[in-house]
Amino acid sequence: MVLRIAAQELEQLKECVRNRRPCVLTNLPEDFDGLRSLLSLGDLSARAGNVEVDVEPISSKGTFGTSETKRRMTISSLVQALERGERLYLTTQYEDAEDDQVLHEPLRSMWDDLQVPVSPRIVNDLVTAKINLWLGASREGTSSGLHHDFHDNLYVLLSGAKTFRVIPPSKEICERVGVTPLEIYDNGLISYSEDLQPDGMTTSARLDVQIAILESKTRTQAVEDDLETLYERRLELSLADVGHNDSSIQDSDEHDEDEVEDDEDDQDEDVNDNFGKLKEGGDDDQRELANGVKGLREEREEETDEESPPSFSHLTSSQVKQLVAEVGEEIDLKAGECLYLPASYFHEVISQSSTDAFHMAVNWWFYPPDNDEGGYSHSSIMDYLRQTFQDRYSTTRANMHNAQNKRVKKS
Repeated sequence: MVLRIAAQELEQLKECVRNRRPCVLTNLPEDFDGLRSLLSLGDLSARAGNVEVDVEPISSKGTFGTSETKRRMTISSLVQALERGERLYLTTQYEDAEDDQVLHEPLRSMWDDLQVPVSPRIVNDLVTAKINLWLGASREGTSSGLHHDFHDNLYVLLSGAKTFRVIPPSKEICERVGVTPLEIYDNGLISYSEDLQPDGMTTSARLDVQIAILESKTRTQAVEDDLETLYERRLELSLADVGHNDSSIQDSDEHDEDEVEDDEDDQDEDVNDNFGKLKEGGDDDQRELANGVKGLREEREEETDEESPPSFSHLTSSQVKQLVAEVGEEIDLKAGECLYLPASYFHEVISQSSTDAFHMAVNWWFYPPDNDEGGYSHSSIMDYLRQTFQDRYSTTRANMHNAQNKRVKKS
C-alpha cells in the first residue's frame, strides 16, 4: 500500500526519496499555492492564451505518444478545441531532453505570475531537470501506455482524476514488460546506454557542466590544461556517437545505401577536418568545434529516431492491469494531491476529466539521487546546476519572497 502523507511531513517524504518508494501527498505544499490560479481553463487562457504549443492527438484507442503529427496552436485555441470535445493532449514541449532549459511554454510565459519555485522546498535536496504542464479532456479515460521515465517525478494534479498503475523496476519486471535494458543501477534507474549515468545525466551532459565550471574560473595554466582535456574528451564522444549512428542509418535504409555512403563520406571529412583543427588549435575554437560535431550527431539521430523509445512497453492496458494486480499497485490521485514517483518505476497513467471538463497537471522531473543518503555522488556538478537555475529564475524567487513577506504582514 502506497504511503499517503501530508505535504508538511517532510521527513517522511525524504525517507521515501532515500528508499526509492512512491508516496502520495494529500495536499498541495504551501509554496505551490500559486498553482491554484490554474484551476480553470479560463485562468489558463487569461495567463497564456496567445502562447503557441505543440499538441498531440489522442489515438482511436485512447492513447497518446503515437507517431501522429503534432498540431501547432495557441493555448486559447487548444482550450476551445477541448471544449468542443476534440481529443487532444498537451504534453512535454521540448525535443531535446538535455537542453539547458527547465521551463518551456506555456509555463515559461506565466511562471513569474504563478510565483511557484523551480526547486520546491519539500524536495530541496533534489535538482530539477524539467517542469511540464499536462492538459487534456476525456471522460472515458486516456492511457499513457506502460513506460518508465529517467527522472524522479513529483506530479501535481490540479483538476480531473488520474490512476497510476505502478510497478517497481527490476530485471524480472523488465523481461515481463518486454524491455531490454543494458543496466539497472542501484538506485533503480534503468539504462539502455553506457552513456546514461545513475544520476540521470549522460556522460556528454556531465562533460558540458564540467567545462562550464572550469570556464567560469580564473584561467590558470592548470585550468587551461584541464579544459583542453575535457574538450577533446567531448569531441571523442561525439565522434563515437556519429560512428554508431552511421551503422544504424545503413541498417535501416538499405534502399538508399549508396546515397547515404556518399553523404557520410562528405560529413566524415568535415568531422575529421574539425578534429584535426582541434588537436592543432588548442584555443577558444575548441568549444565551437565540439558543438559542431554534436550538431552533426543530432542531425543523424533525427534520421533514425522513428522507433518507439526503449522505455515503452507494448503491453495492452488490460495486460498491464493484470500485471499490476500481481506485482504492482494502482494509485488513485484526485485534484489537489501530488504523487512522488522514483525514476524508472514502470507506470501507466489513466487520465479522466471526472466532473470537470478537463484534466490538468504540473510535474517536476528531478535528477534521481544516486547515493544512500538521497543525494548525489557528483555533488559539485549538481550544486552548479542548482545554482545556475536559481540565478536564471531569480526574478521568480524575488517575487516569491515578496509574496511571503506580504502574507506574514497580513497575519
